[in-house]
Amino acid sequence: MEDLEKQLSRLPKSELSKTADFKIKFKIRLFIFTKNLQKFGQTFFHPHSLMTKVSLVALLVFVVLGSTVVYAVNNDNITPGHSFYPLKKTIENVEQQLSLTKTSQVDTLGKFSERRLKEALNLSQEDSKGHTTDENAVVSNNIKQTISEAVDNVDSAIKTSQKIVNTKNAKKAKESIKKKNKDIMQYLDNIGNIAQENQDEEVMDKIREAKKAIDKYNEQLDEDDGDKEETIKPVNKNNKENRSESGQDRINSNNESNYKNNSSESEQRD
Repeated sequence: MEDLEKQLSRLPKSELSKTADFKIKFKIRLFIFTKNLQKFGQTFFHPHSLMTKVSLVALLVFVVLGSTVVYAVNNDNITPGHSFYPLKKTIENVEQQLSLTKTSQVDTLGKFSERRLKEALNLSQEDSKGHTTDENAVVSNNIKQTISEAVDNVDSAIKTSQKIVNTKNAKKAKESIKKKNKDIMQYLDNIGNIAQENQDEEVMDKIREAKKAIDKYNEQLDEDDGDKEETIKPVNKNNKENRSESGQDRINSNNESNYKNNSSESEQRD
């Protein structure tokens, strides 16, 4: 801007009103600002700059909100209905976008599953005394929603693990899901006990549904491991047997050839 002022000062002087002078300078500066904004927009909204956008948004959120973000994300008492809950979910979306590898995505989804069930447990432990019927219904719906999200995250984690090419990393990811599922089942048991005390049949039905889904996912993981073992073992075994049979055939063939040669030589000598 200093160079601009120098250039303007060198222009032929003419007597302009302060208003006209201000308008001219304002239009020039607005033109420069608009051009720079267009360049920024082209870069920021380019299809290949997704990670740049996500990083900038994350940085902006953390800079503007600071400790509020840390409080919202790490506090399990921030549950559906809390004023900070939308912020919490927004930061989670950013965190998920920043999980660049399939393995890290599986870990992130597992963390989100456990977090949802912690929220459901805290919602269940709320004292319903003094609450209206409608308020209790809202809490019950929020509990069911968080349980559904937890199960959906497990489903997404399994599908993501199936896309991991590296065998070692794929096995590690599936073991991580199995371990996390054990914790999830424990949370479901705790939430179910409270729901039974509160005689909340809808939440109890949702928990039974969730447990059934988790059991099914665990069976699926076991079947995936079993299929891999079956595809490896028979091939190796058959190859080994084929090699053994081929080797034995060669030995028998050589012995038979040697026997014939020896018999022929004996006949000639006789």
